Order: sequence, then C-alpha cells, then structure tokens
Amino acid sequence: MRQYVSRDPVTLTVPGAGATYTVYATPATVDTDDTVLPFYNAADPSVTYAGADNSGKTAPTVRQDVVQIGIGTSVPTGAYPLWTVTVAAGATAITADMIAQAAGAPFYATIPELASTAYVDAGLATAASNLSAEAAIRAAADATLTTNVNARVSGAYGVGTGMYDGKALIQGAAGPSFCYNNGSADVWLGLLYGVQSSISGGTRTTINGQKMLIYYINNVEGTNFQITFPESFSAVPSVFVTATSEFTTNLSAWINIVAGTVTETGFEVNVNANEPGEASTHGAGVWVFAFGAA
Repeated sequence: MRQYVSRDPVTLTVPGAGATYTVYATPATVDTDDTVLPFYNAADPSVTYAGADNSGKTAPTVRQDVVQIGIGTSVPTGAYPLWTVTVAAGATAITADMIAQAAGAPFYATIPELASTAYVDAGLATAASNLSAEAAIRAAADATLTTNVNARVSGAYGVGTGMYDGKALIQGAAGPSFCYNNGSADVWLGLLYGVQSSISGGTRTTINGQKMLIYYINNVEGTNFQITFPESFSAVPSVFVTATSEFTTNLSAWINIVAGTVTETGFEVNVNANEPGEASTHGAGVWVFAFGAA
C-alpha cells in the first residue's frame, strides 16, 4: 500500500452551474531537488568529481509520492474520485451541503465509523451473504456429482448381491495379486499379466511364465525343411503352422509338421504344392504359432 500527499492548498474552479462535478486526485511519483552530487574516481579515489563522470550534471535527491487535485464532470484514467459537488442551476456560490464523499473514495474509515456497530455489522452481513452464496454453489455441485455417480455405479460403490469389496491389489515377486474378503476370510487370487514385444517377423507374448510366438517365414519348401524358433522354449512347445500359396506358381500349398521333430528350439515341416504328396519347389510363406513354457 502507498500513500500520496498534496502538500499545498489547492483552489479549484467549478466549471459552471446546473451539473454534478467530481473532485479527483491523480497520484504520481516524482523525483525533485536536483543537485550536483560529489563523486570520486574509482581508479584514483583522491580525485573528486562534480556529478557523474565529472559532467557537472545535477541528479534528483528526493523522491515524493504526490497527488494532483482536479475537478471535472468525469474522472480521468488513473485518478481516484474524492468528492462530488452538485451545483444547482443558477447557483452563484458553493455551500457545504453541495459536497458529498464520492463513491469509491480511497479514504480510511474514521474512528467514530470504526466504533460504530453499524459499520461492523454491514461488513459481517456482506461476509455472511457471500458465504451463503458459496455454500449454495457447493451444494448444487455436490448434488450434480452425486447424480452423475449414481447414474454410472450400480449398488453401493458398485458392489451388488454376491459380490465383495476388494481389500488389496499388490505386485509381488510372483506377479500381481488381488485380495477380497468373502464374509468370513480373506481370499487371495493371482492375476494373469502379460508382456508383448517384437521378434523377427512377428510378436512374442509372455503371460505368467508361458509365452506364445507368432511369426511369418518366407520361402519354406520341400520336405524336412528345418524351422528354428526366433528364441527357444524351456520345454517342448505346442506348434501349429499354416501355409500361403506357393510363390511364382500361385498354386495352393499344404504344410505339415514332421512327426517327432518338435523340440525346444524348432521343428521340421513338409511343404506340398497343388496336391498332397507333390513337394513344393518354389517355396511358400508359412505362419508359425508356438506356445509353451518360457
């Protein structure tokens, strides 16, 4: 907060009669009392200067917060209203009853005003009114939120007949687990969790220690063709294969896994074109689906 002062009496001329005028104050911060100040040479302190850089120029020595008092039919931008002067038509002099404090005038309350219970009660009434309005807004917002939640959640917090509230969801060394109470005891359930990533020609999906490889191979042909998994399994997996049409000829292709050849690292296939028993010599595309212990 800053205070501004008008140090000298000011005489204002009322522009005319038959109008209401406002006496206003325009605040400003001014630097005054210019004086040639003494300086010294930083390189040689024994040498004194008159003014900065020995220029002989003056510099202000006093900073004041002052106001300029004015009167008009409106308050200029940056000014503050102080009093209103209502001059009747034909009036030739200004009397005290024509002058009233302007709305929004930046005056402190007087001691009698501060002591008045009416002054305090007015402030309390305003605060109470604002608080009541805010409480009404909050209540309306809460009611809307409750309605929206109830419209989307069935039962009490989403728990219906034969259902139980959850108590915990944790991540342990063996994977995530969920706990609920069935009414007499806590029940823990292990949750499936998986990770999917890319391999050559396809994807790897790992779920609770099991993995599935799905990938595509080009140019598989002939009999006892060796297919090696992009990565090995810890035990012999289950394998399924399917072939596309034969390259170049676009003939239908059949594929079968050679019995007894599936291992943790791969397997062998026979690829036949056009009809079973006719070995493919042009190659076909093959989709491999392998599932087993990671």
